Amino acid sequence: MCNLSWTVGVATGGSWAICSAASGSGITNLDGGFNRGFNLKDAQVVYATVHAQRDSEPFSEELSLAMQRLWKDTGVQQCYMRSNEYQIDDSAKYFLNDLPRLSASDYLPTEQDVLRTRVKTTGITEVLFELKGLMFRVVDVGGQRSERKKWIHCFDNVNAIIFISSLSEYDQTLREDNYTNRMHESLKLFDSICNSPWFADIHFILFLNKTDLFAEKIKRSPLTVCFPEYKDWDELIC
Repeated sequence: MCNLSWTVGVATGGSWAICSAASGSGITNLDGGFNRGFNLKDAQVVYATVHAQRDSEPFSEELSLAMQRLWKDTGVQQCYMRSNEYQIDDSAKYFLNDLPRLSASDYLPTEQDVLRTRVKTTGITEVLFELKGLMFRVVDVGGQRSERKKWIHCFDNVNAIIFISSLSEYDQTLREDNYTNRMHESLKLFDSICNSPWFADIHFILFLNKTDLFAEKIKRSPLTVCFPEYKDWDELIC
């Protein structure tokens, strides 16, 4: 089995994604539900792996096959199509679609695997690098509410603030409280930072990312979920 560290992230994200979809996380009124039979046993395999905290270990053949069968299940697919109703990583679909490759004994992570493996930012991380003779110092801070009180210690003598916001989260809620709209929270935070006297002379760079997920989601989830005053959302998918 492959012991590469990237497999840890893939296995953890994939296992939790399957568990979330399999349980429905409170989702009801599914047309198909589970294909009763072996899929219930597969769900138990995944749950047992996560609850035993073995989801950071390399894939076993049993776990990989169980996850592959679950991912093909009609009920799981219906749950995933409503993934905005519960908490699941954006990259789950990418990894679950490629489970045979990821669980192979000779697996090596690709550049896309690395980019899509999410590691939650906690605390403050600083990276130094040189480009064209200039030294850059980048400070990464966690975006969760509990992390924000640490920010003020990072902004002494900074030249610019890069604010990253996900376009695809307009119909999702925060992990912290499960009812606050993520886009609304992002707008509120951006407004408070931009208008703070602490940052009056600092340059701001706004990155709107996950445009690919936004383009896919807007076809089935109206923008009015976040902005009810916007009446022409359907023109975005023409």
